[in-house]
Amino acid sequence: MAYNTTSDRISDNILDNAKASLGKKGLGFVKGTVAATIPAGVYGAVQFVTESTVQALTIGGCNLFDAGCNLGGETVLTNSTTIPAGTILYGEITALQLNDTSSFAILYKL
Repeated sequence: MAYNTTSDRISDNILDNAKASLGKKGLGFVKGTVAATIPAGVYGAVQFVTESTVQALTIGGCNLFDAGCNLGGETVLTNSTTIPAGTILYGEITALQLNDTSSFAILYKL
């Protein structure tokens, strides 16, 4: 591509970055307290847009509320565990239910 201006180069860089971004294959959204129906093999990350607590979260076949499951060596989640806004958790997401009606999360396709 021939560049006519600096803004052409910047635009192409933005497009290249967007193509390589986490959400390039598609997104799903979870808001409020309704349990999300999440098929296996579809979503590979979840980003919490708001500070959230969760009622259900399963990543990589591991229910993070079960005593035998941990994430990064940390203790299991409880209904009072706060996940900070902006947090991204990676792994195959198969269950997510938020505790608060104003909570919002983005699911990123694999």
